[in-house]
Parts: sequence; structure tokens; C-alpha cells
Amino acid sequence: MVGIRQLPRRWQGLTLIELLVSIAVLGVLLTIAAPSFFGFVDRTRFTSGVDEIAAALHLVRSEGLRNNQLAVVHAKGGTSWCLGSRLTTTNETCDCSTTAVGSACGLKRLTSSDSGGINQLTLRDQTGTTANDLYYFFDASRGVAATPSGVSSSTALVVTARSSGGREAQVRLTATGMVSVCATSGGGLSSVYPAC
Repeated sequence: MVGIRQLPRRWQGLTLIELLVSIAVLGVLLTIAAPSFFGFVDRTRFTSGVDEIAAALHLVRSEGLRNNQLAVVHAKGGTSWCLGSRLTTTNETCDCSTTAVGSACGLKRLTSSDSGGINQLTLRDQTGTTANDLYYFFDASRGVAATPSGVSSSTALVVTARSSGGREAQVRLTATGMVSVCATSGGGLSSVYPAC
């Protein structure tokens, strides 16, 4: 009978105790790391949505200048928010809440269902008055705020975005057509955007 040769101890693998201790340590590390990871994901989704709103405002302004046309932005606040834009040769507006031909904002349209990170938008005009429904027109030749006759429009727009996790940032559109993004105090984004 041939004897079974014993392997040296260092080649035998893990004992059950060593395996259980390793799994317990891994569980503790995951418990500590998970909240940080989910906070990072929430912040990234939110800032991505805020940046998309700022990019949409830049786009409509530049397209209006490029095509020498009046550009209109329509924004609706609340939890079922939307922001849309179109180019026009007259004072035609658009409705960001619809996709119907003729009234839709065809250049760029963002909605609450598109942006998983932004739960609510609050809109304010140049006087600081909160509104649920605002229009902003860009002049065709200079890209500054325009006020076409027959249309109630704002010469400045402040869009405050909020997430379910308590994050808050503002996208500001000035009378000169400049777009900026800033972090509100207590919004948890001071490392991403400058303070408002």
C-alpha cells in the first residue's frame, strides 16, 4: 500500500475559521463603504442633471445666434418640471410639457422623467418672484434677453434644482444671456460648484 503524502502546511489552503473571519471583515468594510458610495451616486446623478440644464440654455442661445433667430426657453417648475426651447422668427412660444407638433419645444427638451437626479425645480424671474411657468427670449443678433411684444417674458431666470437627498443648486440666466451654476448654502455641493 502506497502512503498518502502530506502537503506542507503553507499549501493546504484556508481553514474554516480563517474563511469566516475574512467574510466578517469584508462585511464590515462593505457596511462602512455602502453609504458613501450611494451618496456619491446621488450627487453624480444630481450634478449631471443640473449641468444638462445649463448646457441646454447654452445650446439654445448659441443656436439662436448661429441661425440669426429669436430663441425662446420655456420652463415649468414643480415636481413634474420641464424645460424646453425652440427657434422662432416671431414671438412664438413653445410648451415644454407637450410633444405636439406646432406647440412643442423642438430644439431641446428636458423633463423630470429624463433626469433621475432632480426631483423639483423652483423658478424665479428678474424681480425674484417665484413662478411655475416662465419664458425667456434670446435676442437673435446679440444673444441677450429680449422682450417681444405681446408675450410675458422674463429678462432673468433663476432655476433652483433640488434632489430627494437634500442637494440644491441654481442655474442662473442673466439679462446678458450668460448662464452660470452655483451651489446654495447647505446644498452639499460646495466642492462641485461655486457658492451662490
